Amino acid sequence: MKKIIILFACLILGFVQTAKTQAKVKSSSPPFIKIKIHTEDGNPAASNRKLIFTVYKYFSNVHFLMNSSVLTINGNINGLDTTLALPSSVGYLRIDYLIDGKRGKNHETSFREYRVSTGEQLEINLYKDSLGFLGPDAVALNLQTELFAIGRPKDNKIAWSDSEYFKKQQEGFQQSYLKGLRFLEKNKTKITPDLYHYLSAQWLGYRNYRQVKFIVDSRQADTLLGRKAVAYYLKHKPDSARIAHAQPHEASFLTDYLFLKERLDFEIQKKERRGNYDKGAEIILERLKSKYSGELRDKVILTGIVGLSKIYQDADTYLSKNDKLIPKTSYYYELSQIIKNTFSENSSAFNFSLEDENGRMVSMKDLRGKAVILDFWFTGCHACIEVKKFMEPIHARFATNKNLAFVTISIDKDKAIWLQSIKTGIFTHPGSINLFAKGLYSPVIQHYNITSYPKIMLIDKNGKIISANLPVPSDKTGEKELLKILEKTVN
Repeated sequence: MKKIIILFACLILGFVQTAKTQAKVKSSSPPFIKIKIHTEDGNPAASNRKLIFTVYKYFSNVHFLMNSSVLTINGNINGLDTTLALPSSVGYLRIDYLIDGKRGKNHETSFREYRVSTGEQLEINLYKDSLGFLGPDAVALNLQTELFAIGRPKDNKIAWSDSEYFKKQQEGFQQSYLKGLRFLEKNKTKITPDLYHYLSAQWLGYRNYRQVKFIVDSRQADTLLGRKAVAYYLKHKPDSARIAHAQPHEASFLTDYLFLKERLDFEIQKKERRGNYDKGAEIILERLKSKYSGELRDKVILTGIVGLSKIYQDADTYLSKNDKLIPKTSYYYELSQIIKNTFSENSSAFNFSLEDENGRMVSMKDLRGKAVILDFWFTGCHACIEVKKFMEPIHARFATNKNLAFVTISIDKDKAIWLQSIKTGIFTHPGSINLFAKGLYSPVIQHYNITSYPKIMLIDKNGKIISANLPVPSDKTGEKELLKILEKTVN
């Protein structure tokens, strides 16, 4: 283990220098990559093919949707020859290929974002369960594909009742890590030092992230299993001291791991099974702030703000309280300003324009003069059904109040399904303004970076955000708190 850590520390020295210059790379033309497609999926009769390219400037598993762009191609894609814009000289590209609505095995793992650079040429062979690259940049891309395959989760079918359940799972993560490490070392001369250092940091982060995420998921799944998970974790914590000092901020799995570990440590200390929209984010973020420095600190804190905003109410205001936390010289300054303007109180609400049930377009500007509760949901969301029930006394209280509008926004892709769900009455209230966002990548969803549902926001009569994470009235205390906020806003 010591040899592995020492090796990683050496690898990362080169990575730090290249990552710091990433934002300084300039081009005379907008950054882009060239893409050419061949389909060899063995299913010529399939007519329903879909190819999705998602490209990010900054990537994290908490999902920075606000900096992503999507290109979706349906139907006959064989022979496609196009270009794809990158948000900067280096981007992170996800490729999804679906045949008749089904993904192949290669597209099922969470670790599959290709690091690409402007000017690269991607000639892609698409197979049913995998893909391969041809052309001048094929070596680096195929190497990443093979590393993704090594990291694909294995179904080891270990029973929860097994006394060594957690040990065996963690050993599986370690075996996968060592196999990938050997693969990278064997092929390091085939790729640039920059890419090698990035993949090495990313690979170590992937192992540690999986180890901690497995504990987090076990706590969520079952109370007894959760206690066993915590007991194992406290005896076998991954070592992050050397990682932190190396500052490999570009590696998303590494920064995600540092954030997730800090959150888990806090919640174990507080004896919380999960966050419950209470305060706690500021404590976690302050700990991250004190432990790390430079652009590693910036990336981890921004990851934490986005991740914790789904759980704790005090995450959204952290940047506004620490206005100069992310310096203008940081690679992540632009992202920090986007997040600040998206989540902070008194920021302007996004001026969406969406279709209602009758086909009329409704915008945020149309609602000026009224306070607005925005409720984001989708068909099949069980938590959305529960929150609708919790909100019934709130809706009844303000149903006739002309100073408050209840607006629901669905991310359903199928309009007929959306309309039918409204008719059932289990997702929305009578009298609400129901709007159709047409999927996950609607501009309003990307702007607010919504990745978990339901999400409820409150906008004041002047179009300013009061709360990007309104408390859910799941009990009398929560109902009283929400009523207090609404009465103050409406009056």
